[in-house]
Amino acid sequence: MKFTKFVMFLLVIILLPAFLYAGETKVDQLLKEVDSWVTTDTAQILHFIDSNNTRTMEMLKSSPYWKSVYNDLSFLLGIDYLGSPQIDNTGRIYFLMRITGQNEALFYVDGPMQWPHQLSPNNWSEEGYSISSFRVHPSGDFVLVSIMQHGNEMHDIWLFTRDGKFRPLLQSPTTRYAGIIFKDDNPDEFFVRINSGRGLTLGKYSISTGTLDTIYTEPGAFYGLDYYQNKLLFIRYFSFSETQLAMLDLTTKQVTELSDTNLTWAASFTEDGKILTLTSAMSSEEEFMKICLLDPVKPNKFKVIYDPKKETDDLTFIEKKGIVLLALNNDGYSELTAIDLQGNVIPVPQPEIGVISTTNGNDLGDFVFSFSSPRIAPTAYTFHLGNTDLQQIGEISTFGVDFSKVNVDVIRYKSDDGTEIPALLYVPANAKKDGGNPAIVNYHGGPPSQSRPYF
Repeated sequence: MKFTKFVMFLLVIILLPAFLYAGETKVDQLLKEVDSWVTTDTAQILHFIDSNNTRTMEMLKSSPYWKSVYNDLSFLLGIDYLGSPQIDNTGRIYFLMRITGQNEALFYVDGPMQWPHQLSPNNWSEEGYSISSFRVHPSGDFVLVSIMQHGNEMHDIWLFTRDGKFRPLLQSPTTRYAGIIFKDDNPDEFFVRINSGRGLTLGKYSISTGTLDTIYTEPGAFYGLDYYQNKLLFIRYFSFSETQLAMLDLTTKQVTELSDTNLTWAASFTEDGKILTLTSAMSSEEEFMKICLLDPVKPNKFKVIYDPKKETDDLTFIEKKGIVLLALNNDGYSELTAIDLQGNVIPVPQPEIGVISTTNGNDLGDFVFSFSSPRIAPTAYTFHLGNTDLQQIGEISTFGVDFSKVNVDVIRYKSDDGTEIPALLYVPANAKKDGGNPAIVNYHGGPPSQSRPYF
């Protein structure tokens, strides 16, 4: 009943202008029958309009639904960003969303295009808190949120439970906590990277007891990646392009070096204890990184299962499904590709020419990703493996500007040595191709970056 009244209330607002417009066809006739001030006294006309506007607003505000509808519409029209989506094993989708002029807040929906529910408090912005990242536990029972206060870069960890309750777990003005890794065999514990300014340490935190134990440290920069049966994958960083993959046995505290110095951007345990990795270990200097499998009992014995022959922007591996979702850079725009552990390509839907910034998935084969294009403001999409349809997670306001008629294509031209150079061509849909249109040629520098078709 409440929903019906809500719809009728909106219909009144929508139909009023249409009713008034219909009367304009009889304007001349009506003017002959009204008082002369309607056509001669500007001040009285303006007073009449103002008094009617006031009366209309009084009528609308007297409705019991006015406040909720006004707040809801104002909220929806002010959203200018939605991103960093994650999905748990119940299908609930979490993301960061921003209302113009405010900091990002953490929200969730129980399905695409459903009403968003806010998790992080409204007063966090007033207290100087900002969300730097978050991790959703696969069960959906809780979310760990990494926050900063006044931009201090000392990331604290807060716990948000499914019932909406929240509390801080790790807080320090001098220590940075990051790199959360969940334990598949114990949801009460997680691993975290600790940076106190005196070096990096891996710690294990117990949610029920509130205790943080140090489990491993070594000189230099190293970052935890994944956990499997009392073993932790981590990566050592020697420079921007030099890394080493290693594994820590939590029982013996022994470290196994799994690779020589190369470039590794991602690594995860498979369901049978092998390691899937995006690495340059099997690439020449002229090649991009490849998807490889490695048995940890045979270090440096990488097996290539897929060569994308393109730069990989993002990777999500679903251990339970044995499926890898890749966001590849194809001449500047993003292309989705999915493979199994044998390297077989699995059909997935493709967005229009734009950029995918993050991907995520659950054990059921549901995937989510952030996306923006010259026609689509930053938002997120979801799809189920085996389904070629994309569903938008949330609507973003363009504040009355229509970007739908901007066409973008990838074109190519030859450099002096004959190399084909890709370029992005933006053309209004209604442009006449007669050579008379003004144009901007925007030369973008590089390497290492490139111009990409963002919103």
